[in-house]
Amino acid sequence: MTKQEVFEKFPCGQVKEEIANHKALNWIGRILAIIIMVFAVYHSRGTTELFAKFIDYAVLVIVLWWTHHIADPKVFICEKGLVILRGPIDLRERFDILFHEEAYFVFLAYEQIIGFTESWEEIQAVSNSGGLYMMQVDLQFVAYPDKMKLIQAISQ
Repeated sequence: MTKQEVFEKFPCGQVKEEIANHKALNWIGRILAIIIMVFAVYHSRGTTELFAKFIDYAVLVIVLWWTHHIADPKVFICEKGLVILRGPIDLRERFDILFHEEAYFVFLAYEQIIGFTESWEEIQAVSNSGGLYMMQVDLQFVAYPDKMKLIQAISQ
C-alpha cells in the first residue's frame, strides 16, 4: 500500500512517514532468498523426476513473491493517527493476507492508542464504546529509531 492509497482510503490526514522492517533484515532476507533460488534452480536441473521439478519451481515462485514483499510498509504515521497492518486472526486470514494485504490495514486515532506490548507484537487501544482491545501487529523487526518515532507520535 502506498502513501497515496492510505490518504484516499482512511480518514487519517496527510501521511507523514511509513515504517517497514529493519533494512538489515530486508537485506538478509534477500540474500537468503537468492541462495534458496539458486539451489532450487540447480536442484531442478539435476533431476528428471517431474514432481521434484514442480516442487523446485514452486519454491522458486514462492521465494520470488516473498522477496518482492519483504520491504512493504507495516505502519503509516499520519496527522490524525496510525494506519497499521494488523496480524491475521485465523488460518484463513493468514492465507488471505498473502494476496489481499491492503484489506488488513486499519486506522487507529491517536486518542484511542494506549501503547504497544513489550515485544511489539500487539497494540493496545480503547474502543469507541470505552472498552479495551488488543490487536496483533508484526512490529518486532522494526528498527529501534522507528519504534521511537511510533512512541513519539502516540504521545503527542
